[in-house]
Amino acid sequence: MNCIFCHKASDVSKSIEHIVPESLGNKRTVLWKGAVCDECNNYFATKVEKPLLDQPYFISVHHHLKSPRSQSIVATSYLDEVMTGKPKLLFQRNKHYGIYEWTNIYDLCEKDVEKDIRALRFSNTEVFDKPVRLSMIRQIFTANNRKENTFASPVKVDKNIFIQIYQIGSGNDK
Repeated sequence: MNCIFCHKASDVSKSIEHIVPESLGNKRTVLWKGAVCDECNNYFATKVEKPLLDQPYFISVHHHLKSPRSQSIVATSYLDEVMTGKPKLLFQRNKHYGIYEWTNIYDLCEKDVEKDIRALRFSNTEVFDKPVRLSMIRQIFTANNRKENTFASPVKVDKNIFIQIYQIGSGNDK
């Protein structure tokens, strides 16, 4: 395996590249181990991310992102496909996206490779300018005669609900 930046061998890299810096609160959106060599990962952390994060604007964003986002929706996406199948088959079919390693999938299926699991494929993801609190979304659902939802998995909404949520998330709800 080669580093996606310098193209040097990165098979033995110990670094995990965070697509959005971990220092901004990202713990889960990462590239697979070895996608970026340790040298490049260290370079980006010390020469690119750190100087930016030391700026006043990024410090305020950093503190905002550390707030309890677990009670908010922070992005919208199209759900293109729901796949159900055996873990190895789904992993092989989707590993080029670089979201999960086999160990993640193996843990997900509780080490039972004969157990069916579900994978979701999204596109056109847009991160909101500001998180939309679940309490606000519940109000929108209620106003549109929809039941409350925990949003533990993707939810299909009609155009009216989508527009209301999108306007809040994009800051155009004035």
